[in-house]
Amino acid sequence: MNSLIIMLCTQLPLQQNFDYSDLIFEAFKCKNAKEEKINPEIIATLAHTENEFFVQYNIPEELRGMLLVAACHESGYNPLAKGDWRVNKKGKRRAKARGILQFWPWVEKRYDFDRNDYKRSAYFWMAHIAATRKKDFCSKKYSNLEKWISAWTQAIRGRLTKENKFRCGEKNNHYKRLIKWKKRM
Repeated sequence: MNSLIIMLCTQLPLQQNFDYSDLIFEAFKCKNAKEEKINPEIIATLAHTENEFFVQYNIPEELRGMLLVAACHESGYNPLAKGDWRVNKKGKRRAKARGILQFWPWVEKRYDFDRNDYKRSAYFWMAHIAATRKKDFCSKKYSNLEKWISAWTQAIRGRLTKENKFRCGEKNNHYKRLIKWKKRM
């Protein structure tokens, strides 16, 4: 596996001098996926997509790996994953969420993309977080890092209440897992 990680890292056309090898190593240890079923091309694409957004939006370095950890947590890097099961009126179980980042049907319809397309899903996911951060919902008492974490949480979880209160200062489960990954690196 180590040679596979080295090969992936040398093939990533990164615009910034960031070494994803440790993050990719952690990605392959994802508890929600079987190592032999992880597609290295998906991991490389996620790392590349994330890097593009880090360069473009100046996202704090502490959040490197956010897309990898989210895909691990949500689907185990399976672009055909199904989740958030519901029972319809006929008693049949149906999955509401699909894809590598577990988008719901309304996202697919509203933004016109296939939830099973991991490249488009990854791009949309990062763009959604960047757009949420740009709105700057949180007050000036929060640091730039805290505002990005809040935007991440807001983007994946939505508003805190109907009164339009936002998730300033909250940390999501993806972030908590990213911290664990980084402690092991």
